[in-house]
Amino acid sequence: MKFYVNGGGKEYSDLFSSLGWEEVDEVLADVIVFTGGSDVNPQLYGQTTHPYTHFSSVRDQQDIQCYLRNLRKMKVGICRGAQFLHVMNGGTLFQDVDNHALRKHHLLECKSTGQSWSVTSTHHQMMAPDAGVVVGIAKETTYVDKHERYEVVRDTIPYDVEVVFHPKAFCFQPHPEFYGEVSTKECFTHFLDMFMEDFV
Repeated sequence: MKFYVNGGGKEYSDLFSSLGWEEVDEVLADVIVFTGGSDVNPQLYGQTTHPYTHFSSVRDQQDIQCYLRNLRKMKVGICRGAQFLHVMNGGTLFQDVDNHALRKHHLLECKSTGQSWSVTSTHHQMMAPDAGVVVGIAKETTYVDKHERYEVVRDTIPYDVEVVFHPKAFCFQPHPEFYGEVSTKECFTHFLDMFMEDFV
């Protein structure tokens, strides 16, 4: 496969190159990779901005333009990229959740097989199970928007959404691009293989 990293990033280039894929210019790519970064603008999914949400309009527009240029191509989103692709495919986000702190590992489970991996997910926003097919879940979050509404997430959904498949869009919340994250990379490869079999 030939891939292009939207916005660049050596760690992402290294991740996909390690799979035997070839990095090329955007026009030549089979796969467009959307990477981590700031929050996604809640206006893109019809919500007002939470006090703890911080987005970049410039980044959003750059990603939107890249997405629109590549509608027919396979897309992979990691962390913020996953959230962005979920939104572009009709999904929404929970704007502030807890227990997904930097380098804090938790178990991610494949819904269809029950297989699990220790992964790191560094985020405070989370994909809602309102679009696509949820295939990877966790049970770390205690509160949704805890600083504002104090709603217990288990009263809303029974799990954290970590991996979602949309037609031509693979949304993966953890960080397989972090160096040394062997288990997270194995998890990523598992779901990537599933996605390429059924959704491309």
